[in-house]
Amino acid sequence: MKCPKILLGLSMASLILTSACSNDDDINRLTHTDVPITFSAYAPKASRATITNSNLQQFRAYGFANGEVILNGVEVNRQTGGSWSYINPKPWPELIPVDFYTYVPIDVNADIHVTGSSPLVFNSFRNDGVTDFLYGVNLGETEATKQVKVYLRHALSQVRFRMLRNVDHNINVDVRSVEIMNTLTSGTFTFPGENTTATTTVRGTWSDLSDAKTLVLYNGDETRLSDVPRELNNTGIMYSIPQTVKECAIGDHESGFILRVRCRLSDKFTKQVTWPLDSTLPGYDADTQTAFIYYALQSGNHPEWLSGNRYVYTVRVGHPELAGSFSNAISVDEYPDFSSLVAGELY
Repeated sequence: MKCPKILLGLSMASLILTSACSNDDDINRLTHTDVPITFSAYAPKASRATITNSNLQQFRAYGFANGEVILNGVEVNRQTGGSWSYINPKPWPELIPVDFYTYVPIDVNADIHVTGSSPLVFNSFRNDGVTDFLYGVNLGETEATKQVKVYLRHALSQVRFRMLRNVDHNINVDVRSVEIMNTLTSGTFTFPGENTTATTTVRGTWSDLSDAKTLVLYNGDETRLSDVPRELNNTGIMYSIPQTVKECAIGDHESGFILRVRCRLSDKFTKQVTWPLDSTLPGYDADTQTAFIYYALQSGNHPEWLSGNRYVYTVRVGHPELAGSFSNAISVDEYPDFSSLVAGELY
């Protein structure tokens, strides 16, 4: 099993653990009850999210009390019937509150920094674009809690693009690939210092973003656009680290967020290619008779992508002379609390 690296910094110890999967090696100086720590877990309803309450099967949990490790990254699994359990259940410490930090997937790609007195931190989180990431915080829990109820929150943004043609009905627009350029794919995630409950919308924070990349959203069979918007995505890439929308001038392909579309325009009746006709155009490919069209993403009313929100951009693809920036054709689903979620509508 793949396990993230852990940097464990406590008042009495400073050591590097190479795996979050090894447990029970902690110095235990607390007096314990005979009542085991148990969990239940909930994820927001969302048909467009990878991880939802209906398919949530496991999460990883840390627990700290008085600077000591109570739970050291245990893997908590859902059992038949809906209960949750983990190997070698730990008892509650007597009269001492415990802070719990949980997340899913259990093999998150990050270096995890753990302290006994501050929130969990994921350093160098690497986003692959296809993996949902949720987290939960339960502070000050005690034996009186009976069961730790984990309400998970989405840490990433969903960013998706729908396309339709922007030409008259006598012109066909055939697309071969779609890419988003210059998005930041690495950063530090700090768990919030408040509880994630059924009604609060507290979020963790992202910082130190880096590693700008071009991500391929679609690279498959040639697809003809119509007047009905459709999403072209066969890679599953839809998740982004929350970040400020980087604007750029039209024609600048190096700095801001750019949607790059490889396509061809042709006459509907004669099949004659009307664009590209110049082999010096960016990305020109003689075999497919296609080239790149660049669309600069502008912030509009949404200057940043927020965690737990889904942003859907509608892009009209046509002759490059009509290409430019786009921002006004965007729909956003706001971050909800658990009581207001509507399946199929919210991420």
